[in-house]
Amino acid sequence: DPYALIGMDNPDDGKSDKGEFYMKRTYRQDTYQVLKHMKISASLDKGTPNMEKWNKRVKEEMNDWVALYRRQDAVVGRQSYYSLYSAVNTLASHFTSYGPKFPFPSKRRPRFYELVNQTEKYLEKGK
Repeated sequence: DPYALIGMDNPDDGKSDKGEFYMKRTYRQDTYQVLKHMKISASLDKGTPNMEKWNKRVKEEMNDWVALYRRQDAVVGRQSYYSLYSAVNTLASHFTSYGPKFPFPSKRRPRFYELVNQTEKYLEKGK
């Protein structure tokens, strides 16, 4: 269960959801949060409990991240923004095409994780 991985006992608890998924409005913190949830989402296999609910919530979170930061000039110029934006598009296009019930394809995982790792390296360097 992906919710168990992040320590959420009840995925329907609004307070826990708000604490875990809502944007804190700090670019670095929000980006790490989205990265963590996207990595879990891309690693889920068929038959994982709560996968559909998790993927729907992660898609909302990705949309929130893009909506919050795409208009901020100080953020848009960063390399970490562009690499995460590409990863978001990769995962979101899978959800749009196949729905949240189906796992992210193994063939696309290496490129996705390359983008995620690249984003983490840029964040560590402050880029």
